[in-house]
Amino acid sequence: MSDSIFSKLLYIGPDINGKGGISSVLSSYSRMITPFYYMPSNSRYGTVLGILMLIKLLVWVPYYCLVKRIKIVHIHGASGKSFVRKRLIMKWAKFWGVKTVFHCHSAEFELYVNRMGKDKVVRTLSEYDSVVVLSQKWATFFRKSLGLSNVVVINNIVEKVEYNNVKNIDTGVVKLLFLGAIGERKGIFDLLEVIALHKNELKNKIKILIGGNGEVDRLMNFIKKNDITSCVEYVGWVVGEKKTELLKNCDVVVLPSYNEGLPIVLLEAMAYAKPSITTNVGGIPEIVENGVNGVVINPGDKEAIYNAMKLFIEKPQLIAEYGVEGLKRVEDYYPESVKKQLENLYNQL
Repeated sequence: MSDSIFSKLLYIGPDINGKGGISSVLSSYSRMITPFYYMPSNSRYGTVLGILMLIKLLVWVPYYCLVKRIKIVHIHGASGKSFVRKRLIMKWAKFWGVKTVFHCHSAEFELYVNRMGKDKVVRTLSEYDSVVVLSQKWATFFRKSLGLSNVVVINNIVEKVEYNNVKNIDTGVVKLLFLGAIGERKGIFDLLEVIALHKNELKNKIKILIGGNGEVDRLMNFIKKNDITSCVEYVGWVVGEKKTELLKNCDVVVLPSYNEGLPIVLLEAMAYAKPSITTNVGGIPEIVENGVNGVVINPGDKEAIYNAMKLFIEKPQLIAEYGVEGLKRVEDYYPESVKKQLENLYNQL
């Protein structure tokens, strides 16, 4: 497939080396697209540097438009300050005569619309030539609730794992892995409350590794106060080889979120042939089917979290069975498939 269309693209979004799902997506794009023109819209080193980065971006946009002759600016963002910042970038890019795409990664965009007012948000989104969302569920919200006609679904992207990692439990202990922001939205404290309540029963039957950033002090205090160190271990923010090892060696990925777009970590779980315990929010039901490649519950249902863990303890053979099914379902999210979706969008614009 020709890469000529991508030479007309400028990607804008968070620091590509930063933390979070958008940075992960842009990092994957950078490895599959040549040439990859990209500029960060903020900095992971604080507000002051973020403002300077934004100013630098605004200065360089005309260069890309006039010298590099790009035709489309593809802006990755979320809600809140990100949405406001990207609106400024969009208007500046359109001033120089190029098309604009807003790629919405927000897990709480519906809440943001309710807080800010529908009309205000829709006015901004309508100015973009295309609005990209991560799932059919989000597309329905943008089309029906917001009345937008410029909505396109582009799958989130996950790197293909080059080896078959389907395996059966050989230690008798089910190893769970949580990766994500440590806070209420991701449901991590619901998970910990379940562990604390059933710690005697679960001891020597499960081990939970937690990787992420956020409310780390609260996390550590909870683990210590409830004496669940034998079942739970915090491993910090993980990337690169450490993250690979955790995904390879775990049995089940757990993400009991209250709001989501379409989480990269669940796609990574599928790519590593791991089932998930997760919730029926955002685009998750489009990739994880209850009883097929994972367990899907309602957010906040702590009894269901416990029953899901008990299921894999009592029927460990399901880990490999669900993992195989996940491998089949993740293929549409590999780089070659996502690249074709992007190319179709750009050609239409």
